[in-house]
Amino acid sequence: MDVKDFASMDFYQDHLNQVSRSFAFCIEQLEWPLRHWVSLTYLVCRMLDTIEDAEWSADEDQKIQFHEFDQLMSGTSALNNLKLWQQRFPKHIPKGEQKLIAESERVFLDFHSYPEDVRRTVQFVGVTMSSGMQKFAGRSGAGIVRLKNLCDVNRYCFFVAGLVGEGLTRLLSLVDSKVELTSKRLLASHHFGQFLQKVNLLKDQGDDEKVGRFLVPSRRELTDSLGKNALQAKEYLYSIPLEHQGYRLFCAWSLFLGLASLPWTNAAYVSGKKLKIPRFETAKILADVKSRIDKPEALNHLFEELFTKAGLKRREFAVNCSSVGPWPSDLYSGALQRSDLVDLGVCE
Repeated sequence: MDVKDFASMDFYQDHLNQVSRSFAFCIEQLEWPLRHWVSLTYLVCRMLDTIEDAEWSADEDQKIQFHEFDQLMSGTSALNNLKLWQQRFPKHIPKGEQKLIAESERVFLDFHSYPEDVRRTVQFVGVTMSSGMQKFAGRSGAGIVRLKNLCDVNRYCFFVAGLVGEGLTRLLSLVDSKVELTSKRLLASHHFGQFLQKVNLLKDQGDDEKVGRFLVPSRRELTDSLGKNALQAKEYLYSIPLEHQGYRLFCAWSLFLGLASLPWTNAAYVSGKKLKIPRFETAKILADVKSRIDKPEALNHLFEELFTKAGLKRREFAVNCSSVGPWPSDLYSGALQRSDLVDLGVCE
């Protein structure tokens, strides 16, 4: 990296530290240029989260922001309207997100300066995620999001997290053409995203429901479904060539900390107290994973230990999608086939 690249990475790391410290910590394991591409992709997705989560005074305002975001991802001409887009956001959003929105011109300009194949990948993630969020936001109106059953949860996670797993894999393949975009690897990447998102849904359920986001229709069913997601997430991790240790560590830390946090998340929900995994335990897991990242057998032993402590099950879980309507095939143009979507529990 030259001096300009370091300055650019400082800009992204500063924003990542403010909107997600855990992700900011993990992303430092990636090498240039993948670290820059993934950082930008994450911040693009965080802007979408802000549009989805903000307390809008009118549904139409939120729709306009989604539409303008799609335009900003489509071409530089939309940057002429960027100031108005920034000003429309409600004043009471988290400070880190306020700063990100205020400085978003840098993010969009960097995005449009990317090589075409990188730009196309990030655009695929951003615009598809936007379309999925709009579908869920538009069902209830008034800022309410209510998921009906496990199939609905899986569909929501597909758009807000599974797509990120697919996008990360596509970006890695642009760095190393030997990382082939096989259907098996892409499917596993979606399970990886689903697992992490479901852990977050369980962790944030109480806070989400206070602001009208009812994303966990059944904790038992959602938890039962996590076993398959976690096992496939592990397969995704193992599918990454050993020479990409930075990327493997980036994924592994997220996966293993997610597993380790589940007992604390469940205890917090039952007790109504703010509980989370202790720092010393977090530090130990990070160190254990790092020391085993190139030793699949030793890494698998740690996975099995945490999988068991989390109370997860090794079994398929029946998913009924009939009550939530047909799969919105018009919103997704990626490489997954119908059988893959069935495996992810988003359609029958």
